[in-house]
Amino acid sequence: MNLPAKTPARRLFVLGAAAAVVAGLGLLLMRHFRTPVPPNELLRFLDRTAAGPGFAFVSVRTSKVSQEGAVTEVAVEAQARTQAPLYVRIEAADYLKRVFQLDPESAADARRLLADPGREKTADAAAVGPYPEDPYALTILQLSAGVDAAFMYRGLVDARFEAGAWSFALLSGGFEGSQPSGSPRSAFGRDAVVVGEGAGDARIREAVAAFRAFAKRLTDIRQRTADLAEARQRRFIEEVAPGRLFKGTATEAGDQRGTPLYLEITSVTPEHEVTARLRNEGGWHNARLFQGSWEADDLFEHPTLHLASSAGEAIRNAGPFVENTQPWTFTLAMDAQGELSETGRRYRYEFQPIKPDLVPALRSRLDAEFQGALSATVPGLLYQGTATSKATGTVEPILLQFESRGADGTGLEARVESTTRSWKRRLHGVIVANARRSGGQPIRLESDASEAVEDAPVDSVLGFREELNPVLGTAAGHLAGEDAAFTYQVVVAGPEEQGKLEAAQAARARSFMEVFRDGISFDGTMREEQGFVTHARLEILHVDRGSGVVSARVSSASRSGVFREFRGMCDPSGGSLVLEATNKGAFVADGSFDLPFLTSASPASLHLALSGGSLTGRILRDPRWVIEFPVSAFLGVATESSDPGAPAADGSVFPVFPKDDGVYLLTSDGWKALAVHQGHLVEESVRDAASDIQLPRSLLEIVAMGITQLSKKDQANMKVSYLQFGGKDPRPVSTGSAVVLLCIGLKSAENAALEIAPAETSKDGQRRIQVARGTGAGIDFGPQHLATYVRQASPRAVLLTTTSALVAGPYVLNVEGGAEFVHE
Repeated sequence: MNLPAKTPARRLFVLGAAAAVVAGLGLLLMRHFRTPVPPNELLRFLDRTAAGPGFAFVSVRTSKVSQEGAVTEVAVEAQARTQAPLYVRIEAADYLKRVFQLDPESAADARRLLADPGREKTADAAAVGPYPEDPYALTILQLSAGVDAAFMYRGLVDARFEAGAWSFALLSGGFEGSQPSGSPRSAFGRDAVVVGEGAGDARIREAVAAFRAFAKRLTDIRQRTADLAEARQRRFIEEVAPGRLFKGTATEAGDQRGTPLYLEITSVTPEHEVTARLRNEGGWHNARLFQGSWEADDLFEHPTLHLASSAGEAIRNAGPFVENTQPWTFTLAMDAQGELSETGRRYRYEFQPIKPDLVPALRSRLDAEFQGALSATVPGLLYQGTATSKATGTVEPILLQFESRGADGTGLEARVESTTRSWKRRLHGVIVANARRSGGQPIRLESDASEAVEDAPVDSVLGFREELNPVLGTAAGHLAGEDAAFTYQVVVAGPEEQGKLEAAQAARARSFMEVFRDGISFDGTMREEQGFVTHARLEILHVDRGSGVVSARVSSASRSGVFREFRGMCDPSGGSLVLEATNKGAFVADGSFDLPFLTSASPASLHLALSGGSLTGRILRDPRWVIEFPVSAFLGVATESSDPGAPAADGSVFPVFPKDDGVYLLTSDGWKALAVHQGHLVEESVRDAASDIQLPRSLLEIVAMGITQLSKKDQANMKVSYLQFGGKDPRPVSTGSAVVLLCIGLKSAENAALEIAPAETSKDGQRRIQVARGTGAGIDFGPQHLATYVRQASPRAVLLTTTSALVAGPYVLNVEGGAEFVHE
């Protein structure tokens, strides 16, 4: 066995001590040992205990150190010699790095592949061959001692001689100087190579060269593989870039023809998230949202898209797959040609990429009908045409205008309106974005029965009292379609047509504003469907030209003091007015049949429109009544403009106003003065005339009937006041349907509303008019005064224009005691 090696100092100490012992005790040993230690047996002992592979002890000298009984301690000096060359194994990685600069870390991939027992199955196994010897697996030896090399050994041994035999025990010992190390070459196997030997060095060089070539081949192949994988990855990312489109089919098992589908990639993130939209042949607008992710193997040979769409993403009536109300998933694998496919339990999906330059044309084709519908429903776009009743064949000119669209582009708001009236009916609808379901008529509109215009005839598309459902198709510049009640044909109003329509609207607005002025009033009738007719007066209290807000009053012509005030909005271009009743008014609730809104303060709405020479309309939500206030008489006479900043009446619309104070009548020859201060009050007793009431035969009689409201049935006689005229001076004569009067410098005209009323002529030629009040406080004609338009024309001038057609006869103006004229 080999004993532990000693340090040089300790070894010298031990050897010195051993020498001293030998030198000092030599004589004692000579004297005390009678039987010397046999060298051969001691050599055999040292071979067993201190020798190693490849060397043995060949000589030994001993000297006695001490003796106790049968045990003798001896110092030993022995020589060992190698029997064959000795070799030590050196670390291959260190040797290869030191001698050949072969880095083990850079060679790790090649070594792993060489060590892999399943390497033949790897993708690059064939290309990287042939497989060399791994130089790192070589057993590399270095000569440590040649043959017959000598080594000195010194030690202490206990020698015991008993029963005629020797036994030894090694107390200490070690080789002096260098000591034998390593093993014979046979101990390392037949494949071991020795550095420094020609064959060994050559084998190492060949192994290193072959390994280097192999590692380079592997690196090159791995780099080409990585480059190819990177190229595949780039191609995949390009194929699934946002905006890329795939055209394909979903074919059900057993079916010969598949359903055409289009898959558009809409987003891809570095975190492998993907969103896409699925469409069918029905159109581009309807697209079902899919979300998911992508994954790929290391070589990007088999990238895959995982896409899913919840049931909530289904789009109603959008066609196959897009409208299916169920969750939908795809696991689409991409091949080397960029095609996506999946074979599921029910469908086989196949999608081919479409070249980007072909996508616009495809999108245009799929989107053609929807885009045509969008273009045909641009907010503000105006159409003109006809709606023909299927029941009566009546052809009605109409305007159709689209007003707004929903956020998604499909919701529609529109209106159909009359070309001559202010009638408008709301329409609501959608654009059917799926061409396979639209039937070529993608514009679907509807109007509830409640949106019918009450004033319009029931056979009119505006007044039809049932639901409308126009279904319209688009063509170049026009729309056409039908519903259950009407057929529709409209074309886009061009600049010339729009100009005419705008001019007509402007004319309606001007006429409307000519009629609606502060302080103007009109007499008219309200007819009930059972034949009852009542008379009323409409007074416009104020019109706000900026906001369109109107304040008005409606008074009963047959019941003195009965009225209701209204407030509402006017639409000058449409020539219409909507008035809502306020709580302010004087009502009569005696059970007599009269206008409903004059019997109580119940809610009421009036809708009036200027049509031709009349304001006509209805009580909303009470279709029994038809309202008519004639305005043609007023529109037929000269009147200054109501627009702010218009020329003054003096010297523009009218002849220059006279300079002298007085009352003047406008005639074809200019202003004619009326005689004043000729009237005087008289009082008469008359019997109750209630039993003498007869149906009115003229407008004068209609107005005069209001006087009877002053009577009391429990009185047999009553006092009645008259304003009477007896002068013989010629009175100015007016002609036409209405008259215009001018008051210059008269305080009574400036401080109070002027009244004009018809007078009676007695047999002796006197004219008189019954008055409601005739005292020092002034004269009041009461309800018999005519509807007029009175306004301040200048600081000293007041103009009065009658607004209803006058019948022939004498008339009195209530100013300065009265002024007369005759109307023919």
